[in-house]
Amino acid sequence: MIPPRLQLDFAGHARSGGTLGAILLLVGALGLTVVILQVHALRTERQGLELHLAARERGAGRARSEAVDAAVQAARPTLVQLATPWTRLLMELERIGKDQAGDVAVLTVEPDPAKHRIKLAAESRDLARALAFVERLRSTHILRNPMLDSHELKHDDPQHPVHFELSAEWSDPT
Repeated sequence: MIPPRLQLDFAGHARSGGTLGAILLLVGALGLTVVILQVHALRTERQGLELHLAARERGAGRARSEAVDAAVQAARPTLVQLATPWTRLLMELERIGKDQAGDVAVLTVEPDPAKHRIKLAAESRDLARALAFVERLRSTHILRNPMLDSHELKHDDPQHPVHFELSAEWSDPT
């Protein structure tokens, strides 16, 4: 038995796809064009939104920065008050008052945090004890340059105490 002969035609005949093939090719090309245009439009829209978001964030950052600056300015007096070494100042005044054996009564303590100064109003039995109190304040580490600003003998009081005012600078050696 002899097998049938095979005929191979490698050159082949040119077959055209016909009109249906041409129509499908046109529809595919048109679809591809539409998709490319949509992708381009979406990228452009995304870039615009990113720019808009960046601008809003910069504006919000500026507004937040201004709000923070305003809050810091409002809190500054409180911070200065908190930075005053109250505990050490009052402990030192109390210690000196005990050392003076009750000869001096501190009536008021007025700080000036901006200038790091403090004003005291006090009374003593006589001027010598008031001056001794000022000298004791000179020996402290927290108060510098205590000075007697004024003194007055109270004639209307039967014990005739001396009312005096003094001022000093404070330091906070840490």
